[in-house]
Formats: sequence, C-alpha cells, structure tokens
Amino acid sequence: MKKLNFILVFCLAMLTFAQAQIPPQAFNYSAVARNAAGQPIATATIGIQISILKSSALGQVMYAENHFVNTDAFGLFNLIVGGGATQSGSMNSIDWSNDDYYLKVGMDANGGTNFLTMGTTQLLSVPYALHAATADSIVGIPMDGSETVIIAGNDVTITGSGTAADPYIVNASGPTGNIPVVSTGNVIEILETFGGGLDFYLKVPHVVSSDGGETILSRGVCYSTSPNPTTSGSGTQYFNNWIGADTSQFNVEPNTTYYIRAFAVNARGTAYGNEVSFTTTDVQLATIQTNPVSDFSITYEGTVLSNFSAQLLDDGGQPPLFGFCYATSPNPTLNDIVLNTYTSTTTSITLQPNTTYYVRAYATNSAGTAFGNQVTFTTPQLQLATVVTDPITDLYPAPGPSYYTYFSGSVSNNGGWSYANITGFCYSTSPNPTISDNIVIPNGGFAGNLPIGQTFYVRAYTTTPAGTAYGNEVVFSTPGITVPEVVTNPVINIQSTSATLNGEINNSGNDLWNGSDFGFVVSINPNPTISDLVFSVGNVEGAFSFDAWGLEPATTYYVRAYGVNSAGEGYGNQVVFITAP
Repeated sequence: MKKLNFILVFCLAMLTFAQAQIPPQAFNYSAVARNAAGQPIATATIGIQISILKSSALGQVMYAENHFVNTDAFGLFNLIVGGGATQSGSMNSIDWSNDDYYLKVGMDANGGTNFLTMGTTQLLSVPYALHAATADSIVGIPMDGSETVIIAGNDVTITGSGTAADPYIVNASGPTGNIPVVSTGNVIEILETFGGGLDFYLKVPHVVSSDGGETILSRGVCYSTSPNPTTSGSGTQYFNNWIGADTSQFNVEPNTTYYIRAFAVNARGTAYGNEVSFTTTDVQLATIQTNPVSDFSITYEGTVLSNFSAQLLDDGGQPPLFGFCYATSPNPTLNDIVLNTYTSTTTSITLQPNTTYYVRAYATNSAGTAFGNQVTFTTPQLQLATVVTDPITDLYPAPGPSYYTYFSGSVSNNGGWSYANITGFCYSTSPNPTISDNIVIPNGGFAGNLPIGQTFYVRAYTTTPAGTAYGNEVVFSTPGITVPEVVTNPVINIQSTSATLNGEINNSGNDLWNGSDFGFVVSINPNPTISDLVFSVGNVEGAFSFDAWGLEPATTYYVRAYGVNSAGEGYGNQVVFITAP
C-alpha cells in the first residue's frame, strides 16, 4: 500500500490544482537570478520564460509560458511552471509517459521579453509525478485508462469501465491544507507629473490572512478591464511570498474601469480576494498660454539672449510636462526645435540676431500634448558701436630721438552689445588710419617710438559682433629740431676794457637729446660769427648775459647773441657799442 499512497499523493496534488482554477499540471520552480558579474539581481522585477522541450535539449517546444516575478534581497524568486502566461502549446497536452522532457529557462533582467537562455535541464521526477495523474493502474484496482478521478476530501472516487463498481471509493491520504485566505483593499489612484515613469498608476493594498496550512508559492494582484480577472491574464503582478499585508501598484490608462482581485497560491490552489472596480480619472488636455517675448540682450558671441515663459491655465487633471517649440515659420510643432523645460514654465534661449521667430508653449499629460497660442517676435539687429577719440595733450621725449604719448577714448554707444569697450587705437602718418595700420591695444594707450617732426593721425576703435567701429580722427605732430632763435639785447656797464652783454632765447630749437649752446660773438667787424671772439654761457633758458673782459679801450665793437644745436647756428640781431677811452 505504500506505493499506492505515494502515487495518490502526487495525483491528488495535481488535481487539487485543477480545482483551484490553475492548469492541472503544474510544479514549483525556484532559482536565484544573477547578472553577468555573478551578483544576485536583488529586489527587482525580471522576466522569465519557461519552455518544455521534447526528446532532447534541442527538441520540439511542447509548451512555453512567460512569468514576471520579483526577486528578494538574495535574488531568489519562485514561480509555478504551468501557471504563467501561455505563449505556445498546452501543459495538458503533454504525455509525460512516452518520452524524455527538458526544461529550458530564459531570463530578461530588465523585466521585459528579451529573454536570454540561461540553461536547459532534463526533467526527472516531476514528469513522472505528473504521469501519476493518468496512471494506467493503481495497485489492487483494475484500470484501463478510461477512468475519471474525482477528489472529495481524503477520498478518491474512480469511475470507468475498468472498475467493478461505480463509483469506486478508495481511502487515501491527500493534502490536508486549504487554499489561502486573501482580501483586496481599497484602490488608491496616483497621478504624478507626466513623464516620470510610473506617473499614472493605481496602488492596491492586499492581505493574505492565512496560508491555508501550506507554503505560499506566489501572491499579488491581477487586474483587467473585464470582471473576474485571473492570473492567466496579462494584467498580473506577482509580489513577495509572505503572509500579511502588502501593496501592489501598476500603470493604468485614464478614463478606464479596472477590475482588480488579490490572489495567493499554495499547493492546494489559487485563492482570489474580493473584486474591486475602479474608474481612473478622465484626464483632459491641459490649457497653456504662451507669454510675449520682449527682453533681449546680445551675448559675447553675438547671439541674442532672451526668455520664453508660459502660464498654465488648466492641467487637465494631471500635472503635465512643459516645453516650447519654435521655428522661423508659423505654427511650430514638436517636429521643429523643441526645448523641454519639464516642470518649469520658463527658460532662457539663445537666438540669432535680426530674425523673426514663432514660438508656442506646450504641455503634455496622459491625454496628449496641448499647444499654447503662437507668439511672434523679431530679435534685434546688431549695430556698430559709437566711439570717441580723445585729443592728444602731452608728448614726452624718448631715446631715438623720438617721442611717446598716451592715447585714450571711450564708447558712447555700445550698439546693444554690453561687452563693448575700447579695443585699441590705430594711427598712421596718413589720414583715416585703420586696424591694418599701426595698432595700440588699450594697455594704458601707450604709443612709443614716434619720430620727431612727424604728423600723426589716430582713431580709437572697438570691434563687436556687428563689426569694427572707428572714432573721430585726432591729428598731432611731434616737434622737430630747429636752429635756435635768440635776441641780442643792449650792452650795459660799458667800461674801457669790459662790458655786460645781454641776450634772450625765443626758441631753443628743441634739441632735447644733444642740447644747445648759447652765448655771444664779438668782433670789431660787423656781423660776427662763432669764428670770431666767443663768450659762451652754455645751455640755458630764457634771458642770459655775460661780463666780457679784455676789450680794447675806445674801440667800436659789434656783438650778436647766438645759439648752436644739431640743426645749426642761430644769431640774434647785431648791437654796436664803443668802449670807454
């Protein structure tokens, strides 16, 4: 009788599943999901595909199903082979008695249906236990394969032409537990900002208050747009296999009625909680207004900086995502240039100058994308700046001989470019200098090595994205070296052998590098020169005099002041005086 009882236990387990509304042929499967590095894929939803192959690991697929399960902190997950979403074949059609069968497992670690084969293994004891459900005979009871087995508590009723009585009762030990006790709680609708992933979903609390005396194999909620959803439908979400309260959540569509039931599965079958129906919010298109565009500034690169803004008038029932679409043609759409601002209704934008644009704000929620009114604007055209060149006030001698000076100027109008400033100065010995001539950058405006006796033309300039603007032209000349200009003043203190000679410098000749020599030339002949008697006073300024000695008494003398520099000799007017007897 031990062999009979062993077979009946498996037979009863399979048929008990049939009473609980899941496929009559099913068995539990547990595994640990790992990533490519060998680390457990913990607390995640993964996709599993189970396939039953006939004859070999590469044999015909007799049955295939998909599961979407949650792993625990160690990557462990459980599922019921035969309880997933059927993809092909039927478990009920498999004849476990006439061939070898193999279990092939595929996995999508991202919870999708891009399954990567994880391995294939031969089924051993499980198929034979399933075969026991259609056993050809039970020890001590004649059977011909046409019998029907009906479970009633711990009794097994076997009817058919191969039995001596109808019904035929056999006492046996079957499963002693019950299906779990589960309930579905009140549904909570969540409408978060559109586009955040799980942004429109339902949260469903559920409670497994009893495991029925058997281990919970799986639990969760099933939902559908039709009443009485089951785990065989596409809307099934599995959860952790424990007793107690928990909450599931899943994405939904707006303005749709859903029917939701919690479920729990043990060896006795699947238990469903009470059905809850819920109609989601009828989300409408948002209403948004595009604000005028008016503030512009020129960037350093020469583009136009502005701001787009909008006002949300009605979110349509769900907080939307915002953005702007713009183009150089009317009625821009999402096929034109798009700025996604997400939860903000304002953004900075860089545009081309002197261009007409069309812009519309938009708002997207679960109902779709709504566009605001169209706003048209033209960005400003870049203008040349207005520059002023300051007069040259000071020249300073420098080696060479040469001069140096300082240029200065200002920008009186930046042409709309806030970064405009004096870029430099250009100068030349010809009028209207440009940046192709001599250039001085505005490092103090220093201009050196200016030759003496030259006339220069200078203009300040600034370069902006609109181009180079020149200031007014300023003309200046560096002094040249000339022959000194002197005046001979009357002679005083005339004695018989001495007299005081007087002179004055009108122009020293500007020989700042070699200097000048001033004094008097005296002769008894008219128009004396430095080849005659010379009385030098050196390099002086203004009026000068000299007490001349060694003159002859009662003699007529001719005297002239003189100045000598590198440009030559300069003589003053001639003065005549007679020494005393």
